[in-house]
Amino acid sequence: MAFAYRTGRPRRDLPEESGSWKGIRNRLSRWAGDGTWEKVFTALLEGPTLGP
Repeated sequence: MAFAYRTGRPRRDLPEESGSWKGIRNRLSRWAGDGTWEKVFTALLEGPTLGP
């Protein structure tokens, strides 16, 4: 999605190395449903962490 937004290209017109657009759409939908995006954005808002 970020690629399509950045380049202004249709979502189905992704680079070949990204895989099929259907697979990517399914993955992004799964991430939305299981809370992955919330975790990513929360981590980004918290800022960098130092080591493990």
